[in-house]
Amino acid sequence: MHALPFDAPGHAGYDAAVARALLPLLLTLVACAAEADAPWCEPGLPCAAASEAHCAHGLEARLHGRAALAPPPARTCVARDDATCAAASITCALWGQCHAPPPDHTPTACPAQADRDFAASRDPRCTAGTCVARDDDDCRAARVCPLEGRCAARDGICVATVEGCARSELCRELGWCTLSGPHCRAGGPADCAAAAICRDFGKCDFARGQCDACSRSAACRAEGLCHHRAGRCAATIVSHCQGSLACRRDGRCRVLDGACVR
Repeated sequence: MHALPFDAPGHAGYDAAVARALLPLLLTLVACAAEADAPWCEPGLPCAAASEAHCAHGLEARLHGRAALAPPPARTCVARDDATCAAASITCALWGQCHAPPPDHTPTACPAQADRDFAASRDPRCTAGTCVARDDDDCRAARVCPLEGRCAARDGICVATVEGCARSELCRELGWCTLSGPHCRAGGPADCAAAAICRDFGKCDFARGQCDACSRSAACRAEGLCHHRAGRCAATIVSHCQGSLACRRDGRCRVLDGACVR
């Protein structure tokens, strides 16, 4: 039902950080497993199951603070009061969205098709009917601040700050120490070199905004493509080629334009 509370596509070595960060969320979802088959009303979309009782007592309220029934045509469960938002075990505790939206809160159309509560934690366009972050204090008290560096409120969601990125757990774990838009990302080789992902998994190279390990890749062993250059793994020194299968098998032991050649 719910995506991870941060986005980290394709990251080996992410598991340790995920395990620590997700424990509160996993415990919440396990406790709610008996209700997993209950109808679910996504925010901003009409929901046939929506009723005053369903919204007031369902998972929408407990997890996300959406405890009120919206009138037709947008009949679904929405956030209407601060107390319910503040008690939301995911939306407030993890994402820092602890207040009901103000009456003039009118976000634009949400592009997400599913799990709009998660989308609303990252995209202001998706916060129609959801709890919102009112000020920086909401974000600083939530899990996303120490974890992801998202310590400031903007347009109803928590976004990353320069200081938050540098102090975040994902900086220490993955090298995501540099502010990039509303999120933290690896900003260069220095971020990667200081991170656990370098020490524990050899992902010390930097390319395309993330820490990677050309030097430990199959392409390095087979083709001598052992160093990041211009966003890809490439052969940059003769020893890359001389130590490769391409050299031993095909005699491609010289470097030319990032590749091993005869």
